[in-house]
Amino acid sequence: MNFFISKDYEWKLINTIVFDSNKICQSNNGISNNEVCLNIKEPSLVKEIVSYLKDRKDSTFVSKELISILFTIDSLNKNIIDYNNIAYYLEQSKAYTEAIFILEKIIKKFPNRIVAYINLGDAYWGNENHELAIKNYTIYIEKMKNKGLEHKIPQRIYDRVNTK
Repeated sequence: MNFFISKDYEWKLINTIVFDSNKICQSNNGISNNEVCLNIKEPSLVKEIVSYLKDRKDSTFVSKELISILFTIDSLNKNIIDYNNIAYYLEQSKAYTEAIFILEKIIKKFPNRIVAYINLGDAYWGNENHELAIKNYTIYIEKMKNKGLEHKIPQRIYDRVNTK
């Protein structure tokens, strides 16, 4: 599967994702010649990606296109914690757009998943969309208070909500 961009009507290959029965590979053709492959034979491709991100702190392998493909071959229901972890590691490595993409899907399907709101707030904050960050932090605070977990809310969340 290839992905192209157009700038001034000049098309450029930016990303290639290749599947076979043993692995999934992605190369960022327009950015670098590096190809990264993950083993599909692992118990879960999603777990393999979590491990990749955790060990390398490198988000260049995980594109929105790859995540879309993962959602079609690996159940969000079955791997909600792993998808949340992927989003967290993406946010930590400053891949905010990709983290937001995953977290919005998680919250749409699982609106009571409290941790997703703080992670989405952090991703929006990193993406400098403070309005949406504060909206998600506010939901997070409300849900934590409703569960009697107000004492576990990080001070930075209150600081960010009160800055605007």
